[in-house]
Amino acid sequence: MIVATGSEPLHPSFFDFSQPAVMDSTELLTIERIPSSLLILGGGPIGCEFACLFAELGTAVTIVELLPQLLPQEDARAAKQFQSALRKKGIEVLVKTRLESVAEYRPDQVTVSLEGAARSPPRRCWWQWDGSRIRRGSAWRQWVWL
Repeated sequence: MIVATGSEPLHPSFFDFSQPAVMDSTELLTIERIPSSLLILGGGPIGCEFACLFAELGTAVTIVELLPQLLPQEDARAAKQFQSALRKKGIEVLVKTRLESVAEYRPDQVTVSLEGAARSPPRRCWWQWDGSRIRRGSAWRQWVWL
């Protein structure tokens, strides 16, 4: 049996999601214009998928991943090849990098500083948080006890 009740975006308390330039993966699907740049925090499947999509649309994309590789639950060699393919598409990939601080929120951009990046000037960009958790609504309770 496969329990596929879906997931929902996480909203960690240390980000101000009331700011219009800070979005989760669901909100990013509702934007009315393509951003010129996009910072994606989290190099999991959802973040990588959005990186590919927006890079094809002409957005300058940066993926920031705290762990040593993108797709951390996948085979290291495959993840490295995937990371190389993203770079060939023009996507900047920063692994072993964490968000140090948010310097400024504006309606159309966020300025951040990154720790661990080879170069860490403040970045101005739209910001998409790549994080989700299992949806635990009524459907979850209904199926878990079968």
